[in-house]
Amino acid sequence: MRNVLVDGLNCFAGSALAKRLLDTTDCRVVGIVRDQNFKSRREILDQCAIVYGDIRDFDVCRYAMSHYEIDTI
Repeated sequence: MRNVLVDGLNCFAGSALAKRLLDTTDCRVVGIVRDQNFKSRREILDQCAIVYGDIRDFDVCRYAMSHYEIDTI
């Protein structure tokens, strides 16, 4: 099983990519979410591992990469 990192998981493009990955592949989706958006698709967020932070923050990226052993971004 591959671990895939998706930025902007609670936005339109990120949630669409995550849904496609969850429906068509055998991978674990890890999402970086900057802030909570109450319009986000909860059914997708509930199936993914969430890392709260900004993609521009090196420590957030390093944590996500090492903790979840990311294969693909």
